[in-house]
Amino acid sequence: MTALGLSACDGGGSAALAARDHAAAGSFPSAEETRLTSRDANLTSAPIRLSRPSAEDSDIAWASSRQASGAENAQARFEKYGAEFDAATPDAYAAKAVAFLKKPPAGAQTIERANGDRLVYDAKSNVFAVGNEDGLPRTFFHPRDGAAYWTQQKAVEAKRTASASRSSSDS
Repeated sequence: MTALGLSACDGGGSAALAARDHAAAGSFPSAEETRLTSRDANLTSAPIRLSRPSAEDSDIAWASSRQASGAENAQARFEKYGAEFDAATPDAYAAKAVAFLKKPPAGAQTIERANGDRLVYDAKSNVFAVGNEDGLPRTFFHPRDGAAYWTQQKAVEAKRTASASRSSSDS
């Protein structure tokens, strides 16, 4: 019969060593020893995050990607573009992006991709944003090239649409 012993640890390795030492000696810690060791470990051990933060870890409304959570993406975009919108925090930046996508200014131009993403450009304020099908922002900034950037985006999307049309008619 195999016995299994558990010990509290501070960095990972000590638990395995403690269990091995007890097994070699043919004894295991008493309930009292285990309770004291566990209590002491709780005073010194930091919590360990086993997975990447998820969108649920934050109230920031931002689209996630294959590489990062929504909160991580919002933080990265805020660091790059937040000052352009006088946003003091990632939350404030995200709120401005969501508001822009939810109700674009009069005269703003919009393109919808086949995957449901929506590109919005307002020439008057020179603001460009992309939101996913749920309305969560993917990006939000002032293009350096202004209207030329939007013209380029329209050309890319027209080419993508034409390519998709050709592919579907070939099958």
